[in-house]
Amino acid sequence: MFPIETTVLRQRTWPAFLMTAAGLGVLFIPSKQNTNVPVYVGLGIVAFSILLYFLISKSQLIVDDAGITKKNLLKTKQIAWETIGKTYLKREHHGKSSNLYWVFEDPNGKKSKIQIDLLSRKSLRVIAEAITMKCKTASIEKRIYNMAEGEFPWYIW
Repeated sequence: MFPIETTVLRQRTWPAFLMTAAGLGVLFIPSKQNTNVPVYVGLGIVAFSILLYFLISKSQLIVDDAGITKKNLLKTKQIAWETIGKTYLKREHHGKSSNLYWVFEDPNGKKSKIQIDLLSRKSLRVIAEAITMKCKTASIEKRIYNMAEGEFPWYIW
C-alpha cells in the first residue's frame, strides 16, 4: 500500500467572527433606560467569541500513515486504520439543531466519531480518500466513496 502524506486539517473559524460582529452590534445599540446593559452584553458576546475562536483554532485533525488523530486542548485521540471495521456518516439531533458526525466502528462495536460540520469539503475529501485507500476490508458507506471522488451531498457545504 502507498504511504499517506501527513496532512493537518483545521476547522473553519468563521462562526466566531459572526459572533464577534453580533457582539459589536449589541455594543452600539442605544439604550434609553440603562446605558450599561448593552455594553456588558456586547462585551460578554465578544469575549465569548474570542474564547470560541481560540478553541476552534487549536483543534486539528491529523491524517497520516498510522491513522486519524483528533487533537484539541483537552485530549488527543487516535483512530488507527487497522481498527476501522465500519465507517459512515450520521446526523445526530439535539433538540431543534443537529450535527453531522463521521463515525468509525472497530470490529468489537466500539465507536469513535468526529464532528464534520466545520470542516471544508477539501478536508473531507482528504479523509475520504485516505479511508478508501487504507481500509480495504472495512464496510464503507457509499457516500464516503462519493466524497473521495469529489461528489458531496447537498447538506455538506
